[in-house]
Amino acid sequence: MAAALAFRDRLASEIDSALRSKGFAKANAGKIRAILPFTRQKDWAGEPLIYPNEDIYVLRKGKGPIFSAFVTRDENKDSVSVLSSNPREDAHAAGLPLEEQYFRTTYSKQSGDPARIAEAVAAKLVELAGFKTSYRMQVHIHSGYALDGTSQRDDGVSPIASSIRRALLHHVDVFVFTPHNSWDLSEMRRMDAALNELGMVAPMASEITMPLLPGHPSGPHHIVIAANQEAAVSVIKQILGQRSGSLKMPSYFLGMTMDEMHNALEPLRKSNDVIVGLAHPVNFNSPSLPIRGVGLFSAVEHGHISYEQAMEYAARADFVESWNDSIYMERMSFESPEFRDRMLGLLVEHSASLGIPRDAKLSANLCNLLVAAELTKMFGLGQSFGSDAHVEAPLRRNYLVGGDWFSRGWTRLEVPEAMQGRRLGAEDFVRGISKGEIKMSAVVFREAADGFMKIAASRTKRPPENERIIRKQAREVTFRYASKIAADAARFALNGGFKEIKRMPE
Repeated sequence: MAAALAFRDRLASEIDSALRSKGFAKANAGKIRAILPFTRQKDWAGEPLIYPNEDIYVLRKGKGPIFSAFVTRDENKDSVSVLSSNPREDAHAAGLPLEEQYFRTTYSKQSGDPARIAEAVAAKLVELAGFKTSYRMQVHIHSGYALDGTSQRDDGVSPIASSIRRALLHHVDVFVFTPHNSWDLSEMRRMDAALNELGMVAPMASEITMPLLPGHPSGPHHIVIAANQEAAVSVIKQILGQRSGSLKMPSYFLGMTMDEMHNALEPLRKSNDVIVGLAHPVNFNSPSLPIRGVGLFSAVEHGHISYEQAMEYAARADFVESWNDSIYMERMSFESPEFRDRMLGLLVEHSASLGIPRDAKLSANLCNLLVAAELTKMFGLGQSFGSDAHVEAPLRRNYLVGGDWFSRGWTRLEVPEAMQGRRLGAEDFVRGISKGEIKMSAVVFREAADGFMKIAASRTKRPPENERIIRKQAREVTFRYASKIAADAARFALNGGFKEIKRMPE
């Protein structure tokens, strides 16, 4: 006589049947593992895209945007946990309490009949899926470890798989990993192939530092996204391959200026092979670390270029980051009274359309919102939300959620009817944005707090365990920054590059 199935297995089977009947497909974990190279290295630091005893289900409406759900079986407790997020992005969504931001429930024998539970789970997930009405992109992401657990050529410290799992939880269709000044084509091909099995696409991209002057190791940061591998190879040959190999700090660039880079990119933009975005156009990390020059418009505030020059450069971009979730959220100090007055003028002009009080205090992100509104008005630039996350807590099978970077905002992609009805790839999205057929807009769950525009408090509170992980990772980021900056400073000093040393913090 066959042994009776455990409750967890019966419920998992019923959930599988119920979800499949609603159009969900289960991700092929075996196929994903086959795409990724196996590594035996002792210090492996990755995270699996799908854990043992876990299933990921993806619902795609008419080959359109995805909606996903996680289901895991706990052998010790003989239970099943289900996790998904609420994709609402209307005005009410900003203030949703944590319990309404996620559908997270654990079922055991005491929960009742597996068939009834499965039908209720499927009905709830279908209800939530109905709130997602557009494609969703996350752009401006950093990592420390590739999908195979080996070190990335970037300045993040968390595994890229942790970011991918969080992005999938928040139903991201287009995942844009942006390592500083580098493109690992083999890793990005693997990532796109693996993410395709999860219903997502991963265009090749990089956050490129564009120095304003020769010998200047820092400069405004730009997001460059390629339509295909041929375009990426062209960017590597013309720009990334010109970067000095002696630099230790990933975000530094010596070898080309911004004018030279724009001249190289312009033919690729005209042929719709790449799109270019302005990262954190106004950047201000903190009063103790007021890094300004890495934003195009904060370079104005720092006196490197004029406001008019910044506008001319901005006209050569396709989109602008209207919110960067990693920069200082409090009052920004200004070196230039003229630039401050410009921002106050933009506040008067755009406050009503942005729903911002006219007496709001100027922070870096308020300035970014205002600059983005002006650039959209002047040049038709799209707008993006950027987490700029260099750290991320793993999404383990205990499903600790809350305060997720990707719950705080995203980039909405409005796809025209002519492009709907078929599954879109990375190239479709990039070329569509380049041609102006796909419209980019930023969804930011913000609120006014103490006179400042900030992310809604209900979307920033993390579970204590995740907060400890994030804080530890943040300390590691700071340590790595300090050691690599010190190494570059020592090399500059050895070679008499005192001007480069002076310009490093800019």
